[in-house]
Amino acid sequence: MIEVANGDATEKYIQDLRSDGYAIFRALIERECAASLRRLRAVVVDDWRYMSGLELIPDAVGAMLERAPRIIFPLVSHPLLLGFAEAAMGPVVQLDSAVLAGDPPSSTAEVNGPVMWHRDRFGSVPPDEYVKPASIVFIGYLQDMTIEMGQLRVIPGSHRRPDRLPASSIRLDVENQRRLELGAGDVVALHHNLLHSGGVNTSDRE
Repeated sequence: MIEVANGDATEKYIQDLRSDGYAIFRALIERECAASLRRLRAVVVDDWRYMSGLELIPDAVGAMLERAPRIIFPLVSHPLLLGFAEAAMGPVVQLDSAVLAGDPPSSTAEVNGPVMWHRDRFGSVPPDEYVKPASIVFIGYLQDMTIEMGQLRVIPGSHRRPDRLPASSIRLDVENQRRLELGAGDVVALHHNLLHSGGVNTSDRE
């Protein structure tokens, strides 16, 4: 049986999710595990290129639980994350997917702007109130996310307001956005209706 954190341990994170649409779990991924994941990313990218016959580097490789269960399962069944998910969504939580993603440096961008503002799968323009998430995306970072690396941007509270962005703004910084300062080992949980965007990578590395 998988251990699940109790309500006291998850209460702060649940409050953050309800009010802002996201919650940050600091230093949840241990340094050794992060190093293993970085090595694994290189291996699965090489395998993907071999199987596809393509030279490009994929931004994400999926089915990671099946590819590397000894590394991935302890993460997706982490007691605090699982307890949080159950407190936010209900007692029956199902894993949709586990991917290892990377973003190569941009060869054209001069300014680190948003890649594209969006709501995640199952997302819709919400009513003017909080609704229980239909899905939660957990993003774990394996390096410090500087401005140049492409910090995650969010519009706090947009998961419980009928906020819309015009098509002309989906790749532009907006006034009410917040850049999240996330470091190696941090995990952020996103409500499926939260407007958010990654940033263009203007550094010199993935």
